[in-house]
Amino acid sequence: MKSYFSISLVISSKTIPAESISDHVGLTPTETRLLGTPTKTGVLRRPEFDVHEWWIRDELELGPGDRVEDLQPSFITEFLNRVSVAGHRIREMADNERVKIIFVYQMDRVPYVGLSSSQIEKIAALGASIDFDIMVD
Repeated sequence: MKSYFSISLVISSKTIPAESISDHVGLTPTETRLLGTPTKTGVLRRPEFDVHEWWIRDELELGPGDRVEDLQPSFITEFLNRVSVAGHRIREMADNERVKIIFVYQMDRVPYVGLSSSQIEKIAALGASIDFDIMVD
């Protein structure tokens, strides 16, 4: 299994489809899912968990000698700088819709997980919650 670190901005809504989120935010998503359609793995969500999903995702594949601790600070900052250009529009969405920043670590050990104060401020300015998913082989 490959080792990687990814970061995503996810906006989900019961009522606003992905194309309307794109129009409002002004950014192009990496992927979307419409309410009522299967997930990437082919699963249909139960109605109470089914929402429109809009994602921007970047992934950093880690080689055998790479340490995520050395690479993640600039990777996170670059991603947040890119999505922050639409910060006020994303924040408007966060007033009524779910906005999350998701960090995924897939590796052979438990990584150091940390954010700088400026990264936390940028995430807070988006009105986003933070979700960490750590998968260790």
